[in-house]
Amino acid sequence: MNRRVQEVRKRIADRRKNGGKEEKPQRKFSYDDLISDEENYSGERFPTYEYNPESKEHHPLFSPQWFLFKLLTSFCLVLIVAILFRNPAVQLDGARAFVEDTMEESFQFAKMSAWYEEKFGEPLALIPKSVGEEPTEEANSQYVVPASGNVVETFASSKKGVTVETGSQTAVQAMDAGFVKSIEEKKGFGKTVSIQHADGSESWYSGLANIDVKTFDFIEKGQVIGKVKAEGNDKKGSYGFALYKDGKFMDPSKVISFE
Repeated sequence: MNRRVQEVRKRIADRRKNGGKEEKPQRKFSYDDLISDEENYSGERFPTYEYNPESKEHHPLFSPQWFLFKLLTSFCLVLIVAILFRNPAVQLDGARAFVEDTMEESFQFAKMSAWYEEKFGEPLALIPKSVGEEPTEEANSQYVVPASGNVVETFASSKKGVTVETGSQTAVQAMDAGFVKSIEEKKGFGKTVSIQHADGSESWYSGLANIDVKTFDFIEKGQVIGKVKAEGNDKKGSYGFALYKDGKFMDPSKVISFE
């Protein structure tokens, strides 16, 4: 009995010290309780993972070994491609052709660039952008004439493109912005610069003496690609021009006036 009285007196004394408020034990929040309640109401069990800091095991959803493997594999692929294009060995022509075909056909730079600029309002950072230049009337037009001159071979006769006669060493410009898809010998054209545009079309320029661009370069509308090769008397020259889209050639004279 005396023990009970002492406990009551002790509680009263403690209550007076705390200003008449009795402290209530606080229940600690547990994520296990929250998950248990969610499982009870949803009817589904959540997957659980045990993690022991002392075992130095990583989270099952992230594997540093697999991440490192992918990183090293990517580095090796880039290194192999660099070696392919730095080594002019004939035995590697097949591999180089495969890489070029993959980058040119499977991944269209011009379309990707146009989509990015449409969505985000700015061109990709890898594309050089002129700062402080005012747009000219020529830049605002739909297409730029590669080089003015007389059409000596029409599309009707060649079924592939046109041949334009102009002065030797005349600069040839890109009709529209795009990426240099290839610089190679094409049957019936000779050494040809092919530029891929945002709408999927390609413009071909042949008969150039000096080529000032490289494969995969981004070309602005009106940018100089090269110069016309001189013929005989060194006063006149000619270049070939073709438009290619959806697997067939189109008549360039319907979209560009060369005279």
